[in-house]
Amino acid sequence: MELKLLSYNIHKGFNWNRRRTTIQEIKETIYNLKIDIAFIQECVGEPQLKSLNQFEFLADSIWSEFNDSQNAAYSGHYHGNAILSKFPIIKDTNIDISTNRFETRKLLHCEIQIPGTKQIIHAVCLHLSLWKIGRQKQYQAILNYILKKIPPESPLIIAGDFNDWNKIASFHLEEILGVKEVFRHTQGCYAKTFPSFLPFLSLDRIYIRHFHVNEVHLDLHSEVKHLSDHLPLATTIKFL
Repeated sequence: MELKLLSYNIHKGFNWNRRRTTIQEIKETIYNLKIDIAFIQECVGEPQLKSLNQFEFLADSIWSEFNDSQNAAYSGHYHGNAILSKFPIIKDTNIDISTNRFETRKLLHCEIQIPGTKQIIHAVCLHLSLWKIGRQKQYQAILNYILKKIPPESPLIIAGDFNDWNKIASFHLEEILGVKEVFRHTQGCYAKTFPSFLPFLSLDRIYIRHFHVNEVHLDLHSEVKHLSDHLPLATTIKFL
């Protein structure tokens, strides 16, 4: 069975310079990629007004299952991580991994049931600190959580905006968790995703365990470059 995954920091539904809203175009882009499980960062919500919940707007009739984490709150709104899935989410957990009072960061963990099987996928969506010292602490928090809560034999996907400009996240995650980053594994290097209009930093990642990578995709079309300040990452994988 093949699964197509997406990781995308949508910049709260604004283009890279915040001059226009792009959430409708982002939705169409994700639909056109025919994604099974989407890992979204900087997704805006409003607890009392569902019409402002971007994760529900993106999910619409395509992904029947979705969950989000309320990271940064401001003026009655919040933005955070979201996981959208075509398959049932049977359990979800939000863990606070913040390291300073200026950045609220959470780990969103969803257990996804593949219909017609007993197979459970553990999906983890992250948006890590802008600061190196904060990320160092968050790597350890991520390791502690996954080692405690997710069995080593379980299929695992970790995706999101790692803000890992110095490219050290893999040294913390790969050996201990047995994961591999899909672009580095297949292309020999991480995908450059930021800033979207002229990408030179590799901030976004998709790590997998107990899967084979069939294909990776970095969308460099000019229209996509202006939807967010990050480019979307996609990959097609299958169970080992």
